[in-house]
Amino acid sequence: MSSLYSTLTKLLEVDAVQPDDKLRDFDNWDSLTVLSLCAHVDASCGVSLSAQDLQAVNTVDDLERLIASRKAA
Repeated sequence: MSSLYSTLTKLLEVDAVQPDDKLRDFDNWDSLTVLSLCAHVDASCGVSLSAQDLQAVNTVDDLERLIASRKAA
């Protein structure tokens, strides 16, 4: 998932993200970031996520688990 962390740091314009970071606490967490993240996850992981899926996600770790659960399905 290092690709996810790298993408999140770029999209959120921060130096690093941690598993327990709350996504909504980042200044750049907005609809454009959500759509960009959905596109990245689809392209790099083969997992389709919607903006609605991400509404239920609180932390970076939650996002990782969501992606992993969709890959396993």
